Amino acid sequence: MATCDLPTTSATAPNEDALHQLKTLLQQDQSFANALSGNTTTEEAAHLAFEHGISVTPEAIWRQRGTLLEGGIPTWRG
Repeated sequence: MATCDLPTTSATAPNEDALHQLKTLLQQDQSFANALSGNTTTEEAAHLAFEHGISVTPEAIWRQRGTLLEGGIPTWRG
């Protein structure tokens, strides 16, 4: 029976790296944090992140809603 070697990284690893970069930027740049908090959708948030060199999907941001900044913001509606 043949076996196949699967990659050790998952498909979500790029999003996990991007989320780490996003959280770091949020902690270091208050104007970026304010701008992200002002977004009304995860699509807007993903676009803002992309403008700052971070490629993350709206879905990955959605999974982090309420945990990106202290105080449970930003939280996007479903």
